[in-house]
Amino acid sequence: MNDVVKTKLLIRLLKKYVWIVTLWSLLISVAGVFGEVYISQNKYTSSSELVQSDSNYDLLPSYQQFTQSKQFNRLLNEKLRTNHKVMYQHYDYSLDLETNLTNTSSSPFFSLNVSSENSKYAQIVNDSALEVLIANVGRYVSGSNIVVVSKASSAKLVGFKSKLLKHFLILFAVSFLVLTVVVLCKYFFYGKVKETYFADEVLNLKELGILRLQKDRQK
Repeated sequence: MNDVVKTKLLIRLLKKYVWIVTLWSLLISVAGVFGEVYISQNKYTSSSELVQSDSNYDLLPSYQQFTQSKQFNRLLNEKLRTNHKVMYQHYDYSLDLETNLTNTSSSPFFSLNVSSENSKYAQIVNDSALEVLIANVGRYVSGSNIVVVSKASSAKLVGFKSKLLKHFLILFAVSFLVLTVVVLCKYFFYGKVKETYFADEVLNLKELGILRLQKDRQK
């Protein structure tokens, strides 16, 4: 098969099957994304903002260590178990104290982020963690002077839309590639001439007639 014939065959395949491959790829991608939404446990995040009022940003790493300590976790869990026993028994959470310290910034502002599969519980834990932090950090960190800038926000799905979009694009690309390979293999290795104009369009052979073959019926 020469290059001209191959080119014409590819163009013919693209014209005929590109929209079918695209449609199926879209359906597979949408189904995959909906399946991920259905089976995955989404994490809701509630955030609160605080500041070291005397701009002593050197204490912020100490605050991080305190929120990761066994003592802080024990005090927080006792508070949650006492005030929100049902939720405490059914949901987990993760807590992170995030600072704005970088090589070019020494901002004394920092945030407390709590994530949970239950949005209401994430906000409750954040409020409780603020109370435990303010009430107890002075016992362990000398010179602490924390002021709450904003209390726990309503928990939201952070980065979930971008994650779904990324997975959708990956599924679409993989599906499109696989289906394209299947179509090409079908026509180059297992294909049959099914249309009467195939020879004219691809091989430049004029149609002389149609020969119909029929098996003799067994008597």
